[in-house]
Amino acid sequence: MSLQKHDEELLVFREMVEHANDGMLLIEDEIIIECNPAVCLLYGLSRDDLVGRHPGTLSPEYQKNGRKSIEYSRELMADAMAGRARHFLWQHLRSDGTVFTAEISLNPAKTVRLSEGKEVKRYVSVFRDVTRSIEAERALEESEQRFRRLFELAPVALALLSLDGAL
Repeated sequence: MSLQKHDEELLVFREMVEHANDGMLLIEDEIIIECNPAVCLLYGLSRDDLVGRHPGTLSPEYQKNGRKSIEYSRELMADAMAGRARHFLWQHLRSDGTVFTAEISLNPAKTVRLSEGKEVKRYVSVFRDVTRSIEAERALEESEQRFRRLFELAPVALALLSLDGAL
């Protein structure tokens, strides 16, 4: 492959990553080494603020399952490093202290040979904020429960009819 063709392909991939709506982190040795602009928007942090950090430090101290974020994140990252894909929900902290829930995909690590001949293992973490979806789902469930209780506890008989009067 010619150098020009290689450079063109790199530009296409860079454009794809930089314009993605989903956040993307490139992780090596449990440290963020690269990120796309969507991640910066999600966290409210600059690229410089993110690169060099452990992903677990961008989370509340504990996850919803009661586990410490740092410890649990190391376990999940070890799976990615061992070549296992992981898909899960994770609590994150924005720079203003607000918590958001993201759907995370950890892709299996790949070995990369650097220009100096050194081999390193890296993986990509892709995520999107699903906080609003989870809140909408929870609101719908609560509404359904209230509606069901109304029917079950009503002191008189109730029936739900269509506009044409059918049950």
